[in-house]
Amino acid sequence: MFVSFIMRAITKGHSIMEAKEQLRKVLDMPVRVNEFGQTGRMHVHCWFNYMQHIASVHAEEIGFGLAALKEKGFIWVLSRVRLHIEESPAIDDIMRVETYPNGVDRLFAKRQFSMTSLKSGRTLGYASSYWLVVDAATQRLKTPGDVGVDSNLNVDMPDFFPSLGRIAPIEAGQTQDHAIPPTCIDLNRHLNNAYYCQYGADWLDANAGENASIREVQINFNHAVKAGETLSIGGIVEDKTFSIAGQAVEAGKNAFQMEGILA
Repeated sequence: MFVSFIMRAITKGHSIMEAKEQLRKVLDMPVRVNEFGQTGRMHVHCWFNYMQHIASVHAEEIGFGLAALKEKGFIWVLSRVRLHIEESPAIDDIMRVETYPNGVDRLFAKRQFSMTSLKSGRTLGYASSYWLVVDAATQRLKTPGDVGVDSNLNVDMPDFFPSLGRIAPIEAGQTQDHAIPPTCIDLNRHLNNAYYCQYGADWLDANAGENASIREVQINFNHAVKAGETLSIGGIVEDKTFSIAGQAVEAGKNAFQMEGILA
């Protein structure tokens, strides 16, 4: 993929340096007032919205986005992501988000993110993510190589969390149930990944205090939840750590796991 992408870019009149620069993407995005809560900090699930937007835009630009995968009958599925938050952007800030793919780990294609405040110049946060290629018809996993992802792509660039492992199962305590409405469903016809984070944060707000602030969080997505289904969420809070599990009620399967550290 790396070589073919470079050659296509050169054919279009770009230099090798310009072509390599396209293997990373930077967007400056104004934050929105509705993304902030009563504490004055940006809601944690909103970070996921910015990351999935730039990841989608960049993947399309370099040739393995939704359109390219659809031609093969495949889809991208976010499997695991870990986010570290240094500080929230200001309510009138512009957040510079940078992303780049950086190789593979077994069946996972890896992608990194960093977020910087254009107002202060300070680092706001950074994240690592693992993505799977899935055959849309059979739901079987494919390899990143099946869609042209090079295992050596950007491996010399920072890897913020080199390994995103499994999260240990928990016995959930008090639960919150969410009936999933159609407005939360994404292009892959299941609950968008940011909502899992939002529902987990809502449970945390009710059980760790309404001013609880997340410093770091990992989410592993294990089973897709669809419109009309119910997601039951429970968890454990111990000192500055938390672990949350979401159960897909109708399927009787774990939908997601979420663990992290409070500020």
